[in-house]
Amino acid sequence: MAHAKPCGATMSDEEVLERLRTLARETLEMKPDDLARMGLETPLVEGLQLDSLRQVMLVTSVEEQFGFELTPEDNDRLPSLRTVSDLVRLIQERVPPAARCN
Repeated sequence: MAHAKPCGATMSDEEVLERLRTLARETLEMKPDDLARMGLETPLVEGLQLDSLRQVMLVTSVEEQFGFELTPEDNDRLPSLRTVSDLVRLIQERVPPAARCN
């Protein structure tokens, strides 16, 4: 019998990735084939075809979906995020405990 993850536990890479795929489909209107290829090592800008507008759309959607606002320090880090995995790590650091229970 599988044990439920305790409320407040860190979201797994796969949980965050699945939510990011949903955001990419809904917000960035990515095609199913592109979504299927989206993994942790996918280059963030090139792999998600992010121009400056789409980057803003993604950041806004991430904040709404995961229930946090990026800090000025986070915004300074954004240009250094190279892969989807880098974004996953940032999200895992910032997701408030209550949002992990959903």
